[in-house]
Amino acid sequence: SKQYSLSDIVATLGGRVVGDASTLISRVSSVANAQSGDISFINSAKYAKALEASKASAWILRESDAELTQLPRIIVDNPYAYFAKVSTLLNPQTI
Repeated sequence: SKQYSLSDIVATLGGRVVGDASTLISRVSSVANAQSGDISFINSAKYAKALEASKASAWILRESDAELTQLPRIIVDNPYAYFAKVSTLLNPQTI
């Protein structure tokens, strides 16, 4: 499967990387199911405990939640919408 660095993702979709921009992502995943190589998101600080327990390699977060983790993260206005765009990038439709 194709991998993208966080810097590649931001160059394509926008946003701002905090942390290691060379982190490679190959899959999108829910917070609960995330593994190494996955990117996940939370839309609210109320999910901070789930974020801490997750094994995701990187996160998509709002500016207000940027300090919830020290893991690499992409900061955007709407994490849910951005997650959908990353999903499409990583899983392009085949015709």
